[in-house]
Amino acid sequence: MNTKGKKRYIPLENGDVRTLCTRCAQKYYDSGDFHILRVNPFQTTEEPCQICRSIHGRDYMVGEKKGVLRK
Repeated sequence: MNTKGKKRYIPLENGDVRTLCTRCAQKYYDSGDFHILRVNPFQTTEEPCQICRSIHGRDYMVGEKKGVLRK
């Protein structure tokens, strides 16, 4: 399958929408336990981050990866 130049999206069955700043979103990326995707890559409005209350939050869909053992 040729995916060159195309964005690949992973469907999130048990995901939820969270408003995160880039710093807090990076924590989800780095953990490796979650799929995280921007809901709207062209979003221009910013809302407070749900974790650190920074004013620079964007909407992300966050879901746990299947088969990942939780500590």
